[in-house]
Amino acid sequence: MLKCLPTAEITALLNLQPGMNITAIGVGAGDLILPLAEIVGPRGHAFAIESAPDNLVRLREQSRDRQNVHVIESPYHETPLASHSNDRVLLANIWNELPDPVQTLRESARLLREHGRLVLVEEQADFGRVVETLEKNTWDIHRQGYAGPDCYFLEASVSDESVQS
Repeated sequence: MLKCLPTAEITALLNLQPGMNITAIGVGAGDLILPLAEIVGPRGHAFAIESAPDNLVRLREQSRDRQNVHVIESPYHETPLASHSNDRVLLANIWNELPDPVQTLRESARLLREHGRLVLVEEQADFGRVVETLEKNTWDIHRQGYAGPDCYFLEASVSDESVQS
């Protein structure tokens, strides 16, 4: 959970609609995945990608009665999800923990449908470096800014579809 931004504000940044699919990469304890699943509703899907065993146990327990929540144990840069299957990919307070941010961005691009968006919310990362990394790796930034005293967000889409293959 991000201390700098309430769940309601994160969900607003995502601009989710019923029936959409969202993947949250590095969900940790999963505080966001249930509210996201609620918004996309029974016709949508919320995929929770996590690699830490303790977090996976908690995620599975929390989501066991939710048909549209899918907890997936996977490296962040190589998920088993189908290409072009998501309307949104969320990276929330995970950037500094990514072993290879560029590979995770490539995986995010692969997961996104045409017109899909990556939403990144961080309270610990150097956002100048994050923006630079995105721009060097075929992402167009549509919105960015401060979302709280120590919290930054951005919304981006893939500018070169060849990286989505």
